[in-house]
Amino acid sequence: MRFILSIILLIACQLNTYAQNTAIGSWRTHMPYQQAIEVLESGNQLYGICKSGIFTFNLQDSTFQTITKIDGLSDVSIKTAAIDKPSGTVIIGYANTNIDVIRGKEIININDIFKKEIVGIKSINSIDCIDGIAYINCGFGTVLYDISKNEIKDTYYLGKNGASLSIYNMAKLNDKLYAATDSGILEANINNPNLANYQNWTKHDSVQKYPSGKITSSLIAYHDKLIAKFGDSIRYYSNGVWATATSIFPAFVSKFVVDNDQLLVVENISVRTYDQNLQALVVYYSDVSKYSVKSAIIDNSGAMWIADFYGGLKRIINSTEVGSYFPKGPYETMARRLAISGNKMIVASGSVGDNFSNKFIQNGIYRFDNEIWSNINVYNYQPIDSFYDYTVVAIDPKSGREYYGTFWKGLIEVNNGQFVQNYSYHNSTIGEALGNPGQYRITGLAFDSKNQLWVTNYWANKPVSVRKSNGQWQAFEFPGVFQELKYVSDITIDRYDQKWVCIPRSNAILVFKENANGTVTYKKLTSGEGSGNLPKDATQVLSITEDKDGKIWAGTNKGLVVFYNPSAILTSNNVDGQPVKVIDGEFVQSLLENESINCIKIDGANRKWIGTTNGAWLFSEDGTEQLHYFNTSNSPLLSNAINDIAINPYSGEVFFASDNGIISYRSDATEGSDTNKELVKVFPNPVKSDYTGPIAIEGLVQNADVKITDISGKIVYHAKANGSQAIWYGTNFSGEKVTSGVYLVFSTDIEGVEVMVNKILVVR
Repeated sequence: MRFILSIILLIACQLNTYAQNTAIGSWRTHMPYQQAIEVLESGNQLYGICKSGIFTFNLQDSTFQTITKIDGLSDVSIKTAAIDKPSGTVIIGYANTNIDVIRGKEIININDIFKKEIVGIKSINSIDCIDGIAYINCGFGTVLYDISKNEIKDTYYLGKNGASLSIYNMAKLNDKLYAATDSGILEANINNPNLANYQNWTKHDSVQKYPSGKITSSLIAYHDKLIAKFGDSIRYYSNGVWATATSIFPAFVSKFVVDNDQLLVVENISVRTYDQNLQALVVYYSDVSKYSVKSAIIDNSGAMWIADFYGGLKRIINSTEVGSYFPKGPYETMARRLAISGNKMIVASGSVGDNFSNKFIQNGIYRFDNEIWSNINVYNYQPIDSFYDYTVVAIDPKSGREYYGTFWKGLIEVNNGQFVQNYSYHNSTIGEALGNPGQYRITGLAFDSKNQLWVTNYWANKPVSVRKSNGQWQAFEFPGVFQELKYVSDITIDRYDQKWVCIPRSNAILVFKENANGTVTYKKLTSGEGSGNLPKDATQVLSITEDKDGKIWAGTNKGLVVFYNPSAILTSNNVDGQPVKVIDGEFVQSLLENESINCIKIDGANRKWIGTTNGAWLFSEDGTEQLHYFNTSNSPLLSNAINDIAINPYSGEVFFASDNGIISYRSDATEGSDTNKELVKVFPNPVKSDYTGPIAIEGLVQNADVKITDISGKIVYHAKANGSQAIWYGTNFSGEKVTSGVYLVFSTDIEGVEVMVNKILVVR
């Protein structure tokens, strides 16, 4: 009994140590929560509505909770939001016109607008909650959603003869409903049972002293007045006529909010508050260089809260910012390339156009180090205040130094988060893009076995450079490989120190290896037998990687091929890659032959994670068996267009980068070693009665043989590790749940020696 108690205490300690492990098969998002576009209040809770997710902030205990697609949101790219204060219901409008309704912990999707064919501009401008109805103001009209009945009630097409008309706001004053539209202000009696008929609406004109030809872009009711923005002026409607609100400066006004009996006038650099007589009360100025103020409220204590696109939720007291609140995350959603080393991942945020042109994105680098996000960009780090378009990243495997390639000013070196130097023409062989003076375009980075950093230099006269371990640089050109323009992108270095370079905008690969005398031996691979055998219909080579057996996998915009004997690629005439053949019913076809293969990454079990423009696949070691397929319809994946994939070697967590953000999936394979780790992790542990998911055994010898026995030594299950991790579902050989008790985990090492590595407590 004392022995069993000791085991239980040991396992309880291990449970506390490893409670933070993410469950096998689960997802988590990594969103830029500082990008607040709306702030809403419900009791003691604030909602920070961001472009790509939502967080709540508890005013009593200052805790955060996040709400993303994993938690039930149906989409990404939030456009607007509103709250029905009596019920606490939050309505979310997406850029694609999808709608989510949040009621406590319940999320309801309203996809009527999204699915319907619409005549007119299919977009959402705003949402106004009035008397239990959410008026969803769109580019074609207004859709009425009954909040308590959870149903679409009606649609108002208010243009001439019932045509589409863009509506920006709805407001109620006394018994009248007012619509701010592209053609001016429309008015109707709210008690009229047929407001869907445009003829029951009256347009304001000279009788109400409405300024002729003005579009009304924002409207709100405040006490006995309507407040509206008319192009270059702010006006109010009272006693049947419009008059200029001379106390409100109109230049940058984007919206009006009424909260706690104050009118908040939101500009892109400030928020001003006014009383019922439109006399100014308080003004708050943000950083005038950022134009980041999106919305504001006054909470129950009288403090102002700002939704700031660069600062999350900002608390303002007496015109002074006293705090900025948001969960940490990447700076922006856009993510092009990932590099991971141990528990540190860095992300290149930049992007290039389809023709590899500059997009002048200043989002910089996102760093995820030991579960903490931080960001380096022009907004928070002066040494790189003029850098654009970060395209690629690499981590020195020995020193941990980080290297960021840009499509503008060359290469940046960073150590411990601090800028070291910028490499371009003045201190390296990195060359200018031909015809583009002052632009040094980096598209690929990789370290070889000598710890030399290889750099692909897009459009330069010598398109490949190396920074040697002694700090010296050398550039290379490859006569006969390129046409007039020397395009290069991603670079992969295999175990033979051969460099494989994608030649973008061309169905070709450059393979080379440097010689002792400083020259290189090289070869160009293309389509056609004897020339490389790349898919003949392909026009782009997009990705190259080496698997754990030394094979080279190359992805194009028309599938992939595998080079099974890369060691002889430069010395043999047998240079052809081979497609992976799979059986589909009665047919044999090439693996993913019609897909654009943006990236290929290898996990601890030598399985292939493949990112495409149509989602992400996981295939077996040889590619013949599909293990997973994720897309936006069958998973929380944020986008079907996967730019890159990275895998944490210790946890097996797989990160997917897209223009809509970063999301990760906890896989069942981790990197193995020649011996078991000193402490093999098991989680969850104890296994409680209501748990039915996988039990992960992590830290085993590579591809270990694993046996699980009861306390008497009887084998109840036998498994094979994926890399260094084995999975058990708490069942015996017959698939039945094992009974309560302590179970022992035995692992066979590389020499065939079997040792007990951990214990599992099962509670039924």
